Amino acid sequence: MRDPLLVVIAGPTASGKTNLSVELAERLRAAGREAEIIAADSVTVYRGLEIGAAKPSAGERARVPHHLLDVADPTTAFTAGDFTRLARPIVERLQAEGKVPILAGGSGFYLRALLRGMASGDENQEEAATIKRNLEARGAAEGFAGLYRELLSQDPGSVSTVHPNDHYRIVRALQAMALHKKPWSELNKEARATPPAFPGLRFFSLELEKEELFRRIQQRTEAMLEAGLLAEVEGLLKAGVPADGKPLLSVGYAEAVACLRGSLAFERLGEEIEKNTRRLAKSQLTWFRGEELATWLKVPHRENLFTALGL
Repeated sequence: MRDPLLVVIAGPTASGKTNLSVELAERLRAAGREAEIIAADSVTVYRGLEIGAAKPSAGERARVPHHLLDVADPTTAFTAGDFTRLARPIVERLQAEGKVPILAGGSGFYLRALLRGMASGDENQEEAATIKRNLEARGAAEGFAGLYRELLSQDPGSVSTVHPNDHYRIVRALQAMALHKKPWSELNKEARATPPAFPGLRFFSLELEKEELFRRIQQRTEAMLEAGLLAEVEGLLKAGVPADGKPLLSVGYAEAVACLRGSLAFERLGEEIEKNTRRLAKSQLTWFRGEELATWLKVPHRENLFTALGL
């Protein structure tokens, strides 16, 4: 049996991770190694979120087996811990079968949790649950903007890893700091220093010129709106998915909710999605630049990836 291999294809949103992961799997198959893709994305895990999540197409899924798409109910909050619990046995099984798992996605926190463990380590679950309930109650009563300011005042370094719209991550960071008496950024740094949990890890992050990345973001935004993003969100709300739940707070969905609720004019919808997607991409790039394991792939991504892997 060949040496185990685990490939990560990470990078900012709209950088081409999905297409590249499919092309890599097919190239590996041609070289005699079967490969399967594990989506490392905090939105594509949810059932019913299709257009705004930019999930792999039916054709792409038919070409290569995919895992961890549509595994969570959108009325629930799927966490990095949930992702690790589901992804770990898939990686272990595929490697045991001599196959190559390809982790593809832009959720750096999910990838780090799987590959190096959670930033928080062992915790008193009863105390953790109490702190979480109190923080969530404060967020609901006072607004999460206040909690975000509190987080930054306690740990300015967390600005690069916690988005102001990510209510779950804001609560998690404050909770972890209360439990461990350490800044969230320091807990993340300690986790990054942990050796990878799986053998044969090759971690690649996609790099694009800013103008090209922004062009792709604009194209994706236009395509989502033309495909019916507003209708999709309207259907999710009617189905009982909470507007302030984790799935609909993600970029693209949050703006669509605001538009449907009348707080954002339709004429500004695309502009707001593009602006917030660019902010998300910047945050993702900052995260992956702090990942010591990452090898940055310049354009052309396909050729440079295949060369790096000797394919």
